[in-house]
Amino acid sequence: MTSRLLRRLDAAIAAASSPVETACLGAERVVVLARRGQADQARAELDQVRQRFGRATHPAVTGWLCLAEGLLNHLADLSGGALDRLQRAHALAGAARLQPLRALAAAWLAHAHYVQSDDAQMVRLLAEALQTAAADHHSARARACLVAGRAYHLAGQVEVARTFYARAREHAIAEGDDATVSAILYDMARHRVRQTQLAELLEPGTVADARQALLAVDSWTHFDRGAGTVAQEPVAAVLRAQVLVVQGQFDEALALYERHLAAALSQGLARREAPLRADVAWCRHQLGFGDDARTVARHADAALLGSVDVDDRALAHARLARVFDGLGLQAAAVQHRGQAQVQWQQWQVQRAGIVRLLDDALGPFRAVAVTTDTSEAVKSAT
Repeated sequence: MTSRLLRRLDAAIAAASSPVETACLGAERVVVLARRGQADQARAELDQVRQRFGRATHPAVTGWLCLAEGLLNHLADLSGGALDRLQRAHALAGAARLQPLRALAAAWLAHAHYVQSDDAQMVRLLAEALQTAAADHHSARARACLVAGRAYHLAGQVEVARTFYARAREHAIAEGDDATVSAILYDMARHRVRQTQLAELLEPGTVADARQALLAVDSWTHFDRGAGTVAQEPVAAVLRAQVLVVQGQFDEALALYERHLAAALSQGLARREAPLRADVAWCRHQLGFGDDARTVARHADAALLGSVDVDDRALAHARLARVFDGLGLQAAAVQHRGQAQVQWQQWQVQRAGIVRLLDDALGPFRAVAVTTDTSEAVKSAT
């Protein structure tokens, strides 16, 4: 299925009156394809834009090409390797006074800094995007509001997150941008899954509905299939596996992990390798594979040395404490249990800081009315 946004871009390209306009619209089409998961087609069309425009230089074209290339690289592995291209697009747009491109680049840079947990840069760029994007610049506003929603959601501010998610959805619908609607549904699923893990490992006594978490994952994947977006099935499978572990369905969870974990790590979950491998170790222990459980637990422990977020480190340590306790390795269990508490306390301080940064920078934007009804998925965010 071709999205309404792609159809609009195709019509605009056909009606373009200059090579510069054609190239900019072509690069914008590359961005849309990349966000829909059609990376191979996006790269092929990016090469075509370069070839057709030739060696001529123009700040708008160069800026759009940098943005398209940066997003292709960023969406491939959610790493920081694409930051320089996104920053170049942002700088070129600023120097050439191309305000719409600069606002869009700022929104995507905020997204990249969110992934890298650079809270100060994320918030600064979110404020810039929302201040400079015109009211009908839906792509920039949708991305900025989505990132703001994600940040507030991660920090536990659910009601504020709902407001920004609803606004992101409003702009996405106006743009015909099903990829952003998909991203919102993914966030709903991801945070529901996370709540089930926190309730089990770090926040006993809190309410987390595992069944609703699985339904949220299904809602995301079903939407992607219906919209023609390339679904990230390995990521969805790993989300399901995490919930199944909490439910005690270890054989089903382990089967999903064994089939999909490697691909999911390559699709953006590499930063979460430690807690995911700790889950695998717990499954193996519960199913009676003690030697395998010990080996995988050691791998999870080693993955903690990599670039993982504080809350994920807390979850990994908490799970590993249970694994090593079950294996009779009490010294290791005690060490991980202590680290889980240390990391969890650090995360409480960090997320309070995130909320302060967000409130200071985005306070004026929280009062903006939303005119489009939100979906049930957004209304039921947890």
